[in-house]
Amino acid sequence: MAELAPRDVVSRHIDRVMRERGEPCVWLDATGIERDGGAGALARRFPSIDAAVTGAGFGWAREPIPVAPAAHYTMGGIATDLDGRTSVPGLFAAGGAAASGVHGANRLASNSLLEGSMFGARAGRRSGVVR
Repeated sequence: MAELAPRDVVSRHIDRVMRERGEPCVWLDATGIERDGGAGALARRFPSIDAAVTGAGFGWAREPIPVAPAAHYTMGGIATDLDGRTSVPGLFAAGGAAASGVHGANRLASNSLLEGSMFGARAGRRSGVVR
């Protein structure tokens, strides 16, 4: 598995390996980052992740840690048109509450912020003219 593969590719691969092995996780070995970058390299490079990992009692600078894919975004919601209109008169939806279809089968990193901003603005403008 390539280190810089897209997250959906990595997640599917991890899931396949877990199923093949009958294991609840795979092991992430980040000790090389600490070894090559010096003490505190993981904390400097990934401060939020480091806080969560060490707060959970893992020492990822010293040993591999268990990881597994998890959902962090749901692509779906209320069906809308491009102005955020739903099939319910006067009800508009945007961002994570809407199923706009702009992402296809796989949302690109950070595009949910753009989607929410753009469709929120469109829905706001359109809702202002609905009677």
